[in-house]
Amino acid sequence: MKVSQNVISDIRRHGGEPFLWKTGYSLIKPKMVAERILLGGELSGHLFVFEDYFPFDDALFAASKLLQFLSRSNKRISEHFEGLPRMFSTRLIEVPVPDEAKFSVVERVTRKFARTYPVNDIDGARIDFSNGWAIVRASNTTPNLTLRFEANTQEALDRIQREVFDTLREFSEVDVDARVNH
Repeated sequence: MKVSQNVISDIRRHGGEPFLWKTGYSLIKPKMVAERILLGGELSGHLFVFEDYFPFDDALFAASKLLQFLSRSNKRISEHFEGLPRMFSTRLIEVPVPDEAKFSVVERVTRKFARTYPVNDIDGARIDFSNGWAIVRASNTTPNLTLRFEANTQEALDRIQREVFDTLREFSEVDVDARVNH
């Protein structure tokens, strides 16, 4: 869900169909099996390969697959990324919310933004703006909302963040001013 728009667009440009799913290996692995997805990844850097038996997360295997691909190409690795638009993004942002309220807040955020923007609600709320996106999701492990933002300009990124933070301020359970950027 937190994947760059460049990844989604590039997969489509090369004839693939991107598939967004919930964060976490224990959730991704069975979905890859059910949908017969051969390659998966997370923003954390985890790459999941479904080859021969079941999906697994192995950095050395993923690196060997990358080297295999590059050995068949006349391009350097950096040349494979040429032409991708420059995107502006944030690091992970955590906003404190009591555990008992975080899922309710995400539901209300989803409903509010869905009135105006496309929202993917598979794992939180991924809100698609015309020039970027935001994700607001309940952390699986801490009493926080986790947020990320991406846009095609710094101005758009700032505007999207402002709109999301202004919305979160409407909920008394959310302490936007205590947010932590990682």
